[in-house]
Amino acid sequence: MSLSYSAVDKFYDYLEFYPEEGEAGYDGVHDGGWKGLRKDAPEEAKKQYEEYLQLQERAKRSGILL
Repeated sequence: MSLSYSAVDKFYDYLEFYPEEGEAGYDGVHDGGWKGLRKDAPEEAKKQYEEYLQLQERAKRSGILL
């Protein structure tokens, strides 16, 4: 299953990413990926991000990979 861009459009530009191997700040655990939202994200972005996290959790509990 996949999601459309409209599921992330309000918060995507405010995401912080983990560094990948070979990049400054690499922690040896996370290899890229979403770290969370920047502190300056607007409320609309924060709300959609929380809804996205809830959707991910519901899908995980149901055995659905998004």
